Amino acid sequence: VAGDTMLLLEQTRQVAIQSLPYRDVVPLDLIWLPGMVDDVLDLSGPLAEEQNGLLPVLAQNCRIDGRLLAFPYMLDVGALYYRRDLLEKYGFGGPPRTWAELERMAAHIQACERAAGHPDFWGYIWQGYPSEHLNCNALEWQHSEGGGLVVDEHGAVTVYNARTIAALEQARSWIGTISPPSV
Repeated sequence: VAGDTMLLLEQTRQVAIQSLPYRDVVPLDLIWLPGMVDDVLDLSGPLAEEQNGLLPVLAQNCRIDGRLLAFPYMLDVGALYYRRDLLEKYGFGGPPRTWAELERMAAHIQACERAAGHPDFWGYIWQGYPSEHLNCNALEWQHSEGGGLVVDEHGAVTVYNARTIAALEQARSWIGTISPPSV
């Protein structure tokens, strides 16, 4: 897989480089930025005023060695979409604050909705297919359950720990219970 990733990085880099004479701006995913530091300009000066409006974490993600080498044009954030009407209908005062609360609330609402004649109702739908989306979900579960980082600040792989395993097992348990088998 690492070889495939490096090939994709090089192909992305080449496409971007070949288009540079024709473009002032090249859209790219920030994960590719470290491999393109020699091919893009420092935007710190030209976008000095605009970067003041960025959230600090966004500005940090666009910087390498203090140079602003990218500028976000879209924002990827985790969000939980929920139905306020169903939460209110079944006596919940607001959305869940933990994954355990989500599991309990989804199971209750699902059971009530199915009893009310909606046999295909599922309590929680999420991005469970193998993709970057699932990776993002898994990182959210891991972090929120205290599983730490995948790689710590010293470069040690720390993802294989009891809390991360428990978080992933919890998510797996949702399949076929509060989430459809097809997620």
